[in-house]
Amino acid sequence: MKIKYIFAALFLFGIGGWLFWLQWENKSANISETANEKAVPVRADASDPPRMTLDPFISLNSIAASIDDPREKLAFSNTMEWDVVIRASLAQKPFFNVSLDSFDIPSPPANSSARTVQELQLLHEYQDTFRTKEILKAIGAEASTLENIQFGDYTYGEYINAKKFPKTSALLRNGLKDIEITVLKLKEHFDRVRPTELDPTLAAVIAVPGHPAYPGGHSTQVYFIAYTLSELIPEKRAVMETSALRVALHREIAGLHYSSDTAAGALLARQFVDALKKNQKFKEMFEEAKAEWSK
Repeated sequence: MKIKYIFAALFLFGIGGWLFWLQWENKSANISETANEKAVPVRADASDPPRMTLDPFISLNSIAASIDDPREKLAFSNTMEWDVVIRASLAQKPFFNVSLDSFDIPSPPANSSARTVQELQLLHEYQDTFRTKEILKAIGAEASTLENIQFGDYTYGEYINAKKFPKTSALLRNGLKDIEITVLKLKEHFDRVRPTELDPTLAAVIAVPGHPAYPGGHSTQVYFIAYTLSELIPEKRAVMETSALRVALHREIAGLHYSSDTAAGALLARQFVDALKKNQKFKEMFEEAKAEWSK
């Protein structure tokens, strides 16, 4: 009789242990899933970018939810007006004369697409979470000039100081001027509506620029600077690109750009630098600039 009780106890204990293990496993899985849903990149300090991924929604559908969706009628040209001075710069003659045919930039996601909906949701999260006093100050400073942005050991203003780095200064100044013309031409072509016009519940923290959203202008500029400097100083590539991402994401936090604007700007900058590396004038100037960093 005692043996029967012992076997029964062992059986019940085994079932109970198995059920406890199963419950613990399910709970652990649920906790893991919840953590993943709410996961945010670890930020070493407040100046780090809120994410380290250029295009977090690339896998989402970019096609319009419906061709009859009223959101699809919205473009920059029927919601805002071009800044007259900026538009006039489209007529400037480029220094390196790289053809627009050198670039392969995809069309922006449709206004009613799943991807744009998610991008707008991210902008709301940024609006609610990342508009700290420190970041708002940086957004204002970066809107007025790129010269105080830190890229590695120097600010951009120091890199373009003709007395300190004459060859590097000439390379960066002429290249940046050219890519600014290029990005404006692409903005005119894609005519993407600004986020605050597509979703009026978003509020911009600075004046919305008088030109279309896509590709992002600041993103294009800072990634061009980062990629060019990385060619000159390869060991600083990671810190250069982190600086570019930080500035580009500040434009999203400001309510001015979608994440796909940022990604397109970085893509354009990469393609532009790669195209310049085949340009004879650029190659000659690059070698002279490189010598300033080999001393």
